[in-house]
Amino acid sequence: MGFKKQFVIGGFVLKPPFHRRGFTLIELLVVIAIIAVLIALLLPAVQQAREAARRSQCKNNLKQFGLALHNYHDSNKYFPKANYNVSDNVGAFPSCGVGSSTCWRGRSAHTMLLPYMDQAPLFKRIPRIGYWDVAAQVPVELRRVVISNFLCPFDSPFGSADRGNNSYLVSTGPNLGWDASVAGNVGMFNLNYSVSTAGVRDGLSNTIAMGEGLIGNNSNAIYDASSIIRNVVPSVAPTNPKPTLAELTSYGNQCLAKVVPTLVSADVQVHSGREWMAPTPFHTIMNTVATPNWKYPNCISCLTCSWTDGAGVVPSRSRHSGGTHHLMGDGASRFISNNIDLILYQNLGSRASRDIVANF
Repeated sequence: MGFKKQFVIGGFVLKPPFHRRGFTLIELLVVIAIIAVLIALLLPAVQQAREAARRSQCKNNLKQFGLALHNYHDSNKYFPKANYNVSDNVGAFPSCGVGSSTCWRGRSAHTMLLPYMDQAPLFKRIPRIGYWDVAAQVPVELRRVVISNFLCPFDSPFGSADRGNNSYLVSTGPNLGWDASVAGNVGMFNLNYSVSTAGVRDGLSNTIAMGEGLIGNNSNAIYDASSIIRNVVPSVAPTNPKPTLAELTSYGNQCLAKVVPTLVSADVQVHSGREWMAPTPFHTIMNTVATPNWKYPNCISCLTCSWTDGAGVVPSRSRHSGGTHHLMGDGASRFISNNIDLILYQNLGSRASRDIVANF
C-alpha cells in the first residue's frame, strides 16, 4: 500500500502541486498542419463560390439590359441605334450620317436606355444637343455617374477621376467597320439604322445583341488585354463582313507586332469602357468579327481616332475564365466559350443572313 507524501504547516495539510501536461512541439505542428490542409481544401471552394456569385451578378446585369431593350422597343417600335449624333447646330438626336466627323461625340444606346433602367432622372438631365466630351455642353458629373448595372463585378472601375465605366457593349455583328452604311447594317445595332424585332430574321434567340467588354487600365505605362492598338492597316484587305480565320490571324499578328509590354506608345489607347455615354467601339460597341477573348490585341486601322471610332476587330472580352457573357436578342443571357467555332460565332452576330445556327 503506497502513501502520498504530505506536509503539515501550522495545522494545514499541503498537497503536492498538480502538474498539467501541455502540447508537445510535435503535437502542435500536427495541429497546424491539419488546419493548413483544411484551409487548402476549403479555399478553392470559397473562391469558386465567390466566382459563381460574380458570374451570376454579371449575367443578371445583361438580363437587365435585355429587359430595357425590349421595353424600349415596346415604346418606340424599334431598338435603339448604336449612336445618336449631336452637334451645336443641329436638332436633337439626328442620324449619324455616312462620313460624319462628329459621330463619336453623340450619345450611346446606353444613354437612350437610361429611362428603362431606373435612371430616368439622370436621362432628363443630359442635354439633347452638345458633345458629350465638352464639359461646357455636357457636365462631366453626368457622364461620370457610376451605374451598378453597367459594371461587371469582375472588372474594377478606374480609381482615378475618370469614372462612369461600362462593361457591356452592343453588337454591330461580324462587321469590321465603324459603319453607317446599308452594307454595314448586319448586326442588331448600327450607327445610322434602328432595328425592330421583325428585322431580326434569323430569330432573336439566335442573334447576339450585346457582349461583355473590359474596362481599360487607364495607364499609358501598362499594356493589358483591355488596351487598343491603333494605326494597323491590314496588309491584305479582309472579307467584310465575316472575315476568314486566315485573314484574322494575319491581321492579329500585325497588331501583335506593335505591342511593347513595358511601354505603351502613342498608337495604344487604354481608356476602353471609360465612357458609357460615348457611342464608340470599346466604350459601348463591339463586333462579332473574332471569337470572345481573341488571343490577339484589340486593333483598329485608324491612326487619328483617339476615341477608337475606326474599323477593326472589337471582340467581346471578360475576366471570367473560359469565355464571356452575351445577351441574345430575346433577352436571354448566355455564356459563350472562347473556343466557339468562328463561323458559328459570326453567324450568331448576324441578324438577317439566314445562316443555320447550331447549338452553342
